[in-house]
Amino acid sequence: MITGWFSCVRTYDGWLPTWVVTEVLDFGGISTRYSGLKRRDRDEIAGDLGVVDSTGAGNGSALANWLQVINYLRNVCAHHSRLWNRNMDVQIASKHLGPIELLAPLRTGATTQLSRVFGPLCLVLFLLAESADANTWQRWRDHLIDLLITVLPPTGRSLNEMGFPPAWCDWSLWRWRDWQSAVR
Repeated sequence: MITGWFSCVRTYDGWLPTWVVTEVLDFGGISTRYSGLKRRDRDEIAGDLGVVDSTGAGNGSALANWLQVINYLRNVCAHHSRLWNRNMDVQIASKHLGPIELLAPLRTGATTQLSRVFGPLCLVLFLLAESADANTWQRWRDHLIDLLITVLPPTGRSLNEMGFPPAWCDWSLWRWRDWQSAVR
Protein backbone atom coordinates (compact mmCIF):
# COMPACT_ATOMS: atom_id res chain seq x y z
CA MET A 1 0.00 0.00 0.00
CA ILE A 2 2.74 2.49 0.93
CA THR A 3 4.61 1.72 -2.30
CA GLY A 4 1.42 2.54 -4.20
CA TRP A 5 1.12 5.90 -2.42
CA PHE A 6 4.68 6.88 -3.28
CA SER A 7 4.16 5.81 -6.87
CA CYS A 8 1.06 8.02 -7.15
CA VAL A 9 2.85 10.96 -5.55
CA ARG A 10 5.71 10.62 -8.04
CA THR A 11 3.40 10.09 -11.00
CA TYR A 12 1.13 13.04 -10.20
CA ASP A 13 3.79 15.63 -9.25
CA GLY A 14 3.29 15.36 -5.50
CA TRP A 15 -0.51 15.28 -5.60
CA LEU A 16 -2.81 12.36 -5.00
CA PRO A 17 -5.55 12.03 -7.62
CA THR A 18 -9.13 12.11 -6.40
CA TRP A 19 -9.69 8.45 -7.25
CA VAL A 20 -6.85 7.46 -4.91
CA VAL A 21 -8.12 9.62 -2.06
CA THR A 22 -11.69 8.29 -2.38
CA GLU A 23 -10.38 4.73 -2.19
CA VAL A 24 -9.12 5.32 1.36
CA LEU A 25 -11.81 7.65 2.72
CA ASP A 26 -14.92 6.39 4.47
CA PHE A 27 -18.31 7.69 3.36
CA GLY A 28 -18.29 10.46 5.97
CA GLY A 29 -14.92 11.62 4.69
CA ILE A 30 -16.18 11.71 1.13
CA SER A 31 -19.26 13.69 2.25
CA THR A 32 -17.06 16.17 4.12
CA ARG A 33 -14.64 16.53 1.20
CA TYR A 34 -17.53 17.09 -1.20
CA SER A 35 -18.98 19.81 1.05
CA GLY A 36 -15.57 21.52 1.05
CA LEU A 37 -15.31 21.73 -2.74
CA LYS A 38 -15.77 25.01 -4.56
CA ARG A 39 -19.40 25.69 -5.34
CA ARG A 40 -18.96 25.37 -9.11
CA ASP A 41 -17.33 21.94 -8.66
CA ARG A 42 -20.09 20.75 -6.31
CA ASP A 43 -22.70 22.00 -8.76
CA GLU A 44 -21.03 20.24 -11.70
CA ILE A 45 -20.90 16.91 -9.83
CA ALA A 46 -24.50 17.33 -8.68
CA GLY A 47 -25.60 18.06 -12.24
CA ASP A 48 -23.88 14.91 -13.47
CA LEU A 49 -25.93 12.96 -10.91
CA GLY A 50 -29.23 14.61 -11.87
CA VAL A 51 -29.41 16.66 -8.67
CA VAL A 52 -30.64 19.96 -10.11
CA ASP A 53 -32.26 23.20 -9.07
CA SER A 54 -35.34 24.84 -10.61
CA THR A 55 -33.26 26.14 -13.57
CA GLY A 56 -31.95 22.66 -14.37
CA ALA A 57 -28.42 23.51 -13.18
CA GLY A 58 -26.53 21.26 -10.78
CA ASN A 59 -27.45 21.83 -7.13
CA GLY A 60 -24.35 21.12 -5.06
CA SER A 61 -26.05 22.24 -1.84
CA ALA A 62 -28.74 19.62 -2.30
CA LEU A 63 -26.22 16.85 -2.98
CA ALA A 64 -24.17 17.90 0.07
CA ASN A 65 -27.32 17.58 2.20
CA TRP A 66 -28.15 14.22 0.67
CA LEU A 67 -24.66 12.86 1.30
CA GLN A 68 -24.93 13.91 4.95
CA VAL A 69 -28.34 12.21 5.23
CA ILE A 70 -27.06 9.01 3.60
CA ASN A 71 -23.94 9.08 5.79
CA TYR A 72 -26.16 9.34 8.88
CA LEU A 73 -28.25 6.39 7.66
CA ARG A 74 -25.08 4.40 7.00
CA ASN A 75 -23.79 5.12 10.51
CA VAL A 76 -27.07 4.07 12.13
CA CYS A 77 -26.90 0.77 10.23
CA ALA A 78 -23.16 0.22 10.79
CA HIS A 79 -23.54 0.63 14.53
CA HIS A 80 -26.61 -1.65 14.67
CA SER A 81 -28.84 1.09 16.02
CA ARG A 82 -32.61 0.97 15.90
CA LEU A 83 -33.74 2.12 12.46
CA TRP A 84 -37.32 1.02 11.92
CA ASN A 85 -38.98 4.01 13.62
CA ARG A 86 -36.06 6.36 14.08
CA ASN A 87 -36.54 10.05 13.46
CA MET A 88 -33.36 10.90 11.62
CA ASP A 89 -31.20 13.53 13.31
CA VAL A 90 -29.89 14.58 9.89
CA GLN A 91 -32.83 15.11 7.57
CA ILE A 92 -33.46 15.86 3.92
CA ALA A 93 -33.98 19.55 3.20
CA SER A 94 -37.31 19.48 1.38
CA LYS A 95 -36.47 22.65 -0.58
CA HIS A 96 -34.03 20.56 -2.63
CA LEU A 97 -36.65 18.05 -3.77
CA GLY A 98 -39.10 20.12 -5.80
CA PRO A 99 -37.27 20.45 -9.11
CA ILE A 100 -36.57 16.72 -9.32
CA GLU A 101 -39.74 15.12 -10.63
CA LEU A 102 -38.96 11.64 -9.29
CA LEU A 103 -38.53 13.02 -5.76
CA ALA A 104 -41.39 15.55 -5.81
CA PRO A 105 -43.77 13.22 -3.90
CA LEU A 106 -41.36 13.36 -0.94
CA ARG A 107 -41.74 17.14 -0.81
CA THR A 108 -45.52 17.05 -0.77
CA GLY A 109 -45.99 13.98 1.42
CA ALA A 110 -46.15 13.52 5.17
CA THR A 111 -43.14 14.75 7.15
CA THR A 112 -42.42 11.18 8.30
CA GLN A 113 -41.43 10.39 4.71
CA LEU A 114 -38.47 12.74 5.17
CA SER A 115 -37.72 12.14 8.84
CA ARG A 116 -37.74 8.34 8.77
CA VAL A 117 -35.79 5.81 6.70
CA PHE A 118 -38.07 6.03 3.64
CA GLY A 119 -36.69 9.41 2.51
CA PRO A 120 -33.01 8.43 2.62
CA LEU A 121 -33.79 5.17 0.81
CA CYS A 122 -35.45 7.21 -1.94
CA LEU A 123 -32.29 9.32 -2.22
CA VAL A 124 -30.12 6.23 -2.52
CA LEU A 125 -32.47 4.77 -5.12
CA PHE A 126 -32.43 8.02 -7.11
CA LEU A 127 -28.63 8.34 -7.03
CA LEU A 128 -28.24 4.70 -8.05
CA ALA A 129 -30.66 5.24 -10.91
CA GLU A 130 -28.51 8.16 -12.08
CA SER A 131 -25.13 6.46 -11.68
CA ALA A 132 -25.52 2.68 -11.99
CA ASP A 133 -26.50 0.52 -14.91
CA ALA A 134 -30.11 -0.64 -15.11
CA ASN A 135 -29.34 -4.18 -13.91
CA THR A 136 -27.53 -2.98 -10.77
CA TRP A 137 -30.31 -0.54 -9.96
CA GLN A 138 -33.04 -3.14 -10.50
CA ARG A 139 -31.24 -5.77 -8.40
CA TRP A 140 -30.79 -3.29 -5.53
CA ARG A 141 -34.43 -2.18 -5.72
CA ASP A 142 -35.76 -5.74 -5.97
CA HIS A 143 -33.60 -6.90 -3.05
CA LEU A 144 -34.77 -3.99 -0.92
CA ILE A 145 -38.43 -4.60 -1.75
CA ASP A 146 -37.99 -8.30 -0.99
CA LEU A 147 -36.55 -7.45 2.44
CA LEU A 148 -39.36 -5.02 3.13
CA ILE A 149 -42.17 -7.41 2.25
CA THR A 150 -40.72 -10.68 3.56
CA VAL A 151 -38.35 -9.90 6.44
CA LEU A 152 -40.11 -6.95 8.05
CA PRO A 153 -43.61 -8.41 8.71
CA PRO A 154 -42.48 -11.26 11.02
CA THR A 155 -40.80 -8.66 13.26
CA GLY A 156 -44.14 -7.04 14.01
CA ARG A 157 -42.96 -3.75 12.52
CA SER A 158 -44.72 -1.95 9.70
CA LEU A 159 -43.61 0.05 6.69
CA ASN A 160 -45.70 2.94 7.99
CA GLU A 161 -43.43 3.14 11.06
CA MET A 162 -40.48 3.56 8.69
CA GLY A 163 -42.14 6.50 6.91
CA PHE A 164 -43.33 4.53 3.86
CA PRO A 165 -46.56 6.02 2.48
CA PRO A 166 -49.38 3.89 1.08
CA ALA A 167 -48.72 2.76 -2.51
CA TRP A 168 -45.03 3.75 -2.34
CA CYS A 169 -44.20 0.98 -4.82
CA ASP A 170 -46.30 2.80 -7.42
CA TRP A 171 -44.20 5.96 -7.22
CA SER A 172 -42.32 6.66 -10.44
CA LEU A 173 -39.02 6.58 -8.55
CA TRP A 174 -39.51 2.97 -7.52
CA ARG A 175 -40.45 2.01 -11.09
CA TRP A 176 -38.17 4.50 -12.87
CA ARG A 177 -35.95 2.15 -14.85
CA ASP A 178 -39.03 0.20 -15.96
CA TRP A 179 -40.51 3.18 -17.77
CA GLN A 180 -37.17 4.76 -18.68
CA SER A 181 -36.10 1.69 -20.65
CA ALA A 182 -39.50 1.60 -22.37
CA VAL A 183 -39.03 5.19 -23.56
CA ARG A 184 -35.58 4.56 -25.08
